[in-house]
Amino acid sequence: AATAAAAGVAGGEGERFSCRGWAAARRGERDEMQDAHTILDRLEPPADSSITDTISYYAIFDGHSGARAAQFAASRLHILFAKKYPPQSELLKNFNKELKKCLVDTFLATDKEFLQKAGEESPAWKDGCTAVTVFALKGCLY
Repeated sequence: AATAAAAGVAGGEGERFSCRGWAAARRGERDEMQDAHTILDRLEPPADSSITDTISYYAIFDGHSGARAAQFAASRLHILFAKKYPPQSELLKNFNKELKKCLVDTFLATDKEFLQKAGEESPAWKDGCTAVTVFALKGCLY
């Protein structure tokens, strides 16, 4: 299976930039599509999030041994990111350090949630996935 996503960025020096995402997927030789993707040109944070910046989010999840892990990550990772996003007061101290911590914590929390859910199923799910993600904020791609 193959999934591809692209994001275009517009804007020059001193201009606001905007992102627009596209995706295409092909099942390939497997019986089912095991990949998933998420395209959010504008991430809408939940009410309890400290996000005040415009953030674009693009992700491809390459499913292994089934689609459930990829589908789970596609539906949850951006939500957990928004919940774990540091308050502005923390970001002002050291933006890169705080954002890196947020990203690592987000991936670990997504993994933990999926493993818990997978273990509660009978038989336990054995799916997995890898991910490629892009967060666009403050004129940079992370």
